[in-house]
Amino acid sequence: GVGHGGGSRSAGLASVAARACQLPPSADAAATVFDDMFVGEQVYVVVKSCFLLVANPLCELRGRLLATNYRLKFQTPRGMLRDELQWMREVKYFDVPMGMVEDLKQETTTTVTGMVEYRLKVITKDQRTLVLLPASEEDCRLVQDAVAAFGVPGNTTLLFAFRHAEALWASKAAPRNNDGWHIYDPEQEYTRMGIETDLLANAASPWRLAHVNDQYSLCATYPA
Repeated sequence: GVGHGGGSRSAGLASVAARACQLPPSADAAATVFDDMFVGEQVYVVVKSCFLLVANPLCELRGRLLATNYRLKFQTPRGMLRDELQWMREVKYFDVPMGMVEDLKQETTTTVTGMVEYRLKVITKDQRTLVLLPASEEDCRLVQDAVAAFGVPGNTTLLFAFRHAEALWASKAAPRNNDGWHIYDPEQEYTRMGIETDLLANAASPWRLAHVNDQYSLCATYPA
């Protein structure tokens, strides 16, 4: 498996991730776009023939599977999704961000007719289980490589957040000096809640913001 926990997940992860990172997206993948792509998101793997098993109602959905640097995305042909399953598209059930993948297992079985069937079981941190049937073992390997490379990369700069920020800065859609560290100001938040701070004198407050540990002299291991 290629999950986030267990020995099978850690064994060989470095080599799998390295191999995936060295492989550029194919021409088909690089040219693939879809409606809700994020800035900086790029398709790396396109599994053109894939089925998704649905338990209720029991059926197989035909479509394709995309692996981007942000998510796994299963797409059905336009207008082909059954009415009773439209809710799955609306709540983005078919979209699994790489960071939400808890485990990814490959299973290989032989049908009664002697055909080899490949299954990818995607278990997510929000309790979803997606069972996908790619057409080949190579498709399975490419998807596993993508999850290893972008889900838990050894090099954190491969995380989508960095690509997204770089693309936003390049497009001038966000100022480069807006690195996010000052979006949340704890002193202003304490003040909003009525706690006594340097910005608000409130003798009625049972709490007061103190700076006695600014230099970590009072407690070496406690946040200032």
